[in-house]
Amino acid sequence: MTTSPRLTPSTQQSPRELTPALGAQPRPVVKLREMVASDARHLAAWHDDAKLTAAFVAANWTQLADARDWLRWRLSDPAFESYLVLGPESTAIGVVWFQRWSNADPSISFAICEAWRNRGFGRRAVQAGLELSVRRGRRRLRALVLRTNAASRALVCSLGFTQVAARSGEIVEYRWQVQAWT
Repeated sequence: MTTSPRLTPSTQQSPRELTPALGAQPRPVVKLREMVASDARHLAAWHDDAKLTAAFVAANWTQLADARDWLRWRLSDPAFESYLVLGPESTAIGVVWFQRWSNADPSISFAICEAWRNRGFGRRAVQAGLELSVRRGRRRLRALVLRTNAASRALVCSLGFTQVAARSGEIVEYRWQVQAWT
């Protein structure tokens, strides 16, 4: 008689992340690549993705005319680090960016194209962002998530972020520390 491994409440993995021996798909692989001006073509192509556009609007895309201006602004501002999320076959599937604040811990933001959601790519992108942060010496991060984005709120909580404040309006603030994530 064969038995399946028991999942305890402390298990942070979803069924999709379990070993192939359980019949699940292997964990998705993503890479982060520092964004360059020519990546604006990806942002422009994603503009029709309403949920992704909402993430950019929350990140002040509303101030700018189009994706090229937004990216040019982000690349020229030393307070931002922007990364393209590359999925299978180096396909651009989203973005991860960091913003340094003069009076607070830096924040991490992320957006994944709708066609790539609910398959573990967002989780892997945020994990890659956290790993990058640790390598760069960051010990703490914040995540500012739209109150209506239940999936992103659940994702950051599952990675060790804790809610610290419900800011005025639509943003919920979370904090993460190195020892909270392994």
